[in-house]
Amino acid sequence: MTTSKHTPLPWEYKHQVASGFDMGYRIRKQGGGYIMASCDNEHATEANAAYIVKAANTAHQLADALEAVLSLVQSKTRENEDVKTLLSQVFAGTPDQIIMIGDFITARDEAAAVLAEWRK
Repeated sequence: MTTSKHTPLPWEYKHQVASGFDMGYRIRKQGGGYIMASCDNEHATEANAAYIVKAANTAHQLADALEAVLSLVQSKTRENEDVKTLLSQVFAGTPDQIIMIGDFITARDEAAAVLAEWRK
């Protein structure tokens, strides 16, 4: 089975009118090329096209940023006990500390899972 790659970034969207007919918004590789998708329904077509293009064009930067934060967190929190120590220093024993430890561990683990899936 062959896995194809997505169209190279960056993408753009353009409003298209052909023979006097409004064709909606077309998403394609920036600078031209074939149309990858179109947004031509009656509701928020430009907003949908802009959102799709923004998500595609920033996906790598978001993944890189999450990976950098996760790397820092993992380097500071090798074991759950280290998480408790780190958060104790940050929150200085406030009542929210116990909740924060669980949330922190969950967020760290979820971020690692999302990155692993995205990088496949």
